[in-house]
Amino acid sequence: MQEETIHLYIPAITPSQNVVDRINRWDRIALRDDWYYRVKEAVQNSKQDPSKWTKEPRSILILRVSTRLIDDGNVASGCKYLIDALKKEQIIVDDSRKWARISFDQRKTDKGESPYMEILITPLRTNPE
Repeated sequence: MQEETIHLYIPAITPSQNVVDRINRWDRIALRDDWYYRVKEAVQNSKQDPSKWTKEPRSILILRVSTRLIDDGNVASGCKYLIDALKKEQIIVDDSRKWARISFDQRKTDKGESPYMEILITPLRTNPE
């Protein structure tokens, strides 16, 4: 069965890991819960039903579009709660290498463009057909 790509758009950006490291435990919990809500809302807005997907590895591209670029390592680390939310929403089985190949990218916003996160999730084809 050919499964389609899930395309999620979230009108917010993940913080840098440096920012996350400096906030207290309660604010981290609030940040985690906020990303759980944002991903759930993005899945509902996508009008796709990932629950019908078979359990197989996924390829995930996370694009961070912001007014300011950050260190590439901080992009990946700052997306922890977003990735955890993908797991919670059962879009991915697990964030381990066995189930998810996750790539990160970032770019600056164009003039007049608002910051956002874009996530593309596709089945990972391990054997060519």
